[in-house]
Amino acid sequence: MRSPVITKLTIIEKASELFNTYGYKATSISDITSKTGFSKGAIYRHFTDKAELEVAALDHMAVKVYDMLGSKIREANTADLKLRAVLDFFRIYLLDFALPGGCPLLNVAIEVDDKDSPLKSHAQQLLGTLRATLIHIISNGIQRGQLQLSIDADRVASILIASLEGAIMMCKLNNDDKDMNHVIDHLHDYIDSLQIETK
Repeated sequence: MRSPVITKLTIIEKASELFNTYGYKATSISDITSKTGFSKGAIYRHFTDKAELEVAALDHMAVKVYDMLGSKIREANTADLKLRAVLDFFRIYLLDFALPGGCPLLNVAIEVDDKDSPLKSHAQQLLGTLRATLIHIISNGIQRGQLQLSIDADRVASILIASLEGAIMMCKLNNDDKDMNHVIDHLHDYIDSLQIETK
């Protein structure tokens, strides 16, 4: 007999692939039953509706991304190296990350930007988590004398996120990594400008 936990995880994983590749609106419950081999009844035993499954799928993908990003950040010892680790992650993430369909946060942001929904609310929370992580790195760097006192941590976080997510969009449209490389090179220079000059 199949474990309910395994069944639920299977549904989430397969639905994630569909949502992230074809879109949340375009993917039907019938598509998910075909992909998973489970009946609609089996799916609705684990999720009250499609909206709940959408949120679970986005969270599942975000955990994968943030676990990998967090690991890269923890390996670095100073604020500037942690910020550079974020840049390096996005370069690898674009080329090698094994999530069909690309960046789940960018994909969902494009799809839900015109209405309020549980999915949009959850995407906002995930974006807030990324922003808070960067602000924490920058604030610690300021306190430890690694970054300039005059830095606005929230502003820097906005610049980094918008630049990297925008580069992903451009690379997806153009089917190459040229724009990501340009953006990352520029952001490395930008991080240089945030550091305290040492004599």
